[in-house]
Amino acid sequence: MVKTAGCLDHWNKAPSRGAKRIPAAAAKADPALIKPGMAFIMDHGGGLGHAGLVEKVAGGLLTTLEGNTDASKTREGGGVYRLIRKVGEINKGFIAYSGV
Repeated sequence: MVKTAGCLDHWNKAPSRGAKRIPAAAAKADPALIKPGMAFIMDHGGGLGHAGLVEKVAGGLLTTLEGNTDASKTREGGGVYRLIRKVGEINKGFIAYSGV
């Protein structure tokens, strides 16, 4: 796994660690590509991002586990939350490491 505190840096470096990236457009076109255990990356522009883990995929909805967030799904929250997101909310993509 990439050792970084930057979400977008993680996205950029993941293939160098043997991870497979699934771009957001591909995931939106075929949500079956998304599996529990994958990381997701969101790009908020200006070098700002957000990441989390996919816990469950069902009917175009993701159950996620996310830190630095809150119930309103911001990237500046103060806790770890289980959230429900639409696949289309993830604008960068998904990262799968071996065994996922």
